[in-house]
Amino acid sequence: MDAYREKPWLKSYDKGVLPSLTYPNISYGQLIRKAFDAVPERAALIYMGREITFREFDALTSQFAAYLTKGGLKPGDIVAVHSLNIPAAFIAIAGIQKAGFVYSGINALLKPEEIEYQLNDSGAKALVTMDIFMGAVGQIVPKIQ
Repeated sequence: MDAYREKPWLKSYDKGVLPSLTYPNISYGQLIRKAFDAVPERAALIYMGREITFREFDALTSQFAAYLTKGGLKPGDIVAVHSLNIPAAFIAIAGIQKAGFVYSGINALLKPEEIEYQLNDSGAKALVTMDIFMGAVGQIVPKIQ
């Protein structure tokens, strides 16, 4: 505990890096809303030469949030995302949190039994995945509780 109290790692921080941060007491959905409103025409994502502005990202995440809500999910429900780092994954993550659901990430490199364990352990009510993972996901769907 003395090491924690003395915080020796602070000596390694670059000049100008604060020893602690103050976070606003708002949800992620509220926080990204500020970015959407502040810089709507700026690029939120750039993927394979295509820019998605914050305005477009806002619309896409709202559509996804509405889709999940229409599907019967309720605020506080856990939604797992099993994807590569592509725009659809970021849209899903932001949409999940925008709707008041809880995001649970599933590493794309996990084996089927590891995905099964994580889904059961997290209590996820829904899974967002990619077609390339359907072989692995298809093996475990009957085992999800």
